[in-house]
Amino acid sequence: PHTAYVGIKYNSNPSPMDISNCLGQYGLKRSTYTDYLVQQPNFEYMLYIITDMAIKKPGKSLWYIGTNRSIIYVRDWLYAHYPILIGNVGIYTTLTPKEMKQNELNKKIILSTTKSAGAAMDIKGLVETVNLAQPFRSKVLAQQTFGRTRGDNTVYKDIVDTAFSQTRAYYNYKKPVFSKYATECKEVILRNNELKERGEAIKEKQANLRPAIIFEDDRDKYL
Repeated sequence: PHTAYVGIKYNSNPSPMDISNCLGQYGLKRSTYTDYLVQQPNFEYMLYIITDMAIKKPGKSLWYIGTNRSIIYVRDWLYAHYPILIGNVGIYTTLTPKEMKQNELNKKIILSTTKSAGAAMDIKGLVETVNLAQPFRSKVLAQQTFGRTRGDNTVYKDIVDTAFSQTRAYYNYKKPVFSKYATECKEVILRNNELKERGEAIKEKQANLRPAIIFEDDRDKYL
């Protein structure tokens, strides 16, 4: 064992209509759920928290997100709110031409799906894996995704939406895998007030760090 596991729980606060839209005859419609999730205010607060930790950590971070649509959404969000990351967020999915995929693995934050970042994949310099928005139940897949980090003192963060009984069940079902293979297992619960408070604080800090936009007509004022 060389990787620690952290389960981070929060609530996406879905409406009854959201829940209905995400559920089908066979349970959770995972693609629909993922595309719902990434646009929720509480997910954005979580995104601020996870990003703030990732950019402070030396090495690369791999984030699992369940659909290409949501991966593009998160990439664009990162570029809009963290200009320092522009050009340094990789996409490793079917969206990326084969000849460009290796280059995407050299970026600071890599966005992928569990299918694209497969079992034997090795990402040099990877210090953190985050299951950000891809619900799954498989214990085999849990072991494979956990195995992406191969260095000592690395971490796997499992972001769990407690609003859906299915995602809670997935989390509990996979626990034995992480208990067996992790150096340690921790659970963090971010309730709505704390999540918002931490997210807003990081949001404000980032807003203050962004450079002022100088429009052409106003350039003489700053020269």
